[in-house]
Formats: sequence, C-alpha cells, structure tokens
Amino acid sequence: MQVVTDVMTLNGEPGICASACSYIFLGGRYRFLQEGSRLGVHQFAYVEDAWERRSETSRRVQQRSADITSLLSDAYVDPGFFTLMGSKGPEEMHWVDVETLERFNVVTWERAYQENDFTLTGGTTTLIM
Repeated sequence: MQVVTDVMTLNGEPGICASACSYIFLGGRYRFLQEGSRLGVHQFAYVEDAWERRSETSRRVQQRSADITSLLSDAYVDPGFFTLMGSKGPEEMHWVDVETLERFNVVTWERAYQENDFTLTGGTTTLIM
C-alpha cells in the first residue's frame, strides 16, 4: 500500500503534528512536511498504577521502546531519531527542524524505499522488487 502522509490543515495551510501523531506520520511511505508545518516529538509517558510492580513497569517501557524502534526501522528512519525523541520529557515538546528531519530520513519527500533481492536459480539471475 502506498501511504502518503503530509502535515497541513484541511484547507492546505501549514499544520502541526505532535506527540502520538508523529507515529502516524512515520507510517507513511512518502512523508512530506509542508513549509511552515511543524513536527514535534517527546518521551513517551507511562503512568504507573500504585499497585503495579516495578518489574512490570520496566517490562512495559522496554516493550514500548522495542515497538518504536521497530516502527522507525520499518519506515527507514535513522535509529538516531529515537534518541532525539527522548530528549524532551513527556510534558515538553521538541519541535524538529526540517534539516534534522531530512538527515534522519523522517521526511522523504518524493522518494521511497523498496526491498530488492537477487536470486540465482538454475543459472538464471532474478531481481525481485
């Protein structure tokens, strides 16, 4: 499926995508950021129940980290972006500039990545795209 994500308002004006919205944005195959639009990230928050054991909280935090890094990998985003996402606390927002989004491959503009594989069967080379 070719999913295109862009940050803008319904009338085409610059928009804001922040917090959990950034995960939806990363799910797009072609990711655009309209001039003047902003993308914001921060640490994920987990509210611990007073009765919950610390080991369970640790397990959930580690699982969420694994889920996010898997999403970044599937979206061909540089894993260093995960570090940037954690640079602000859950109550703060890190507004990421376009140059940084391009460097980490968060915005892809018109390019997309595809998996390619060469196989050799019976003396014939095949390219699978």
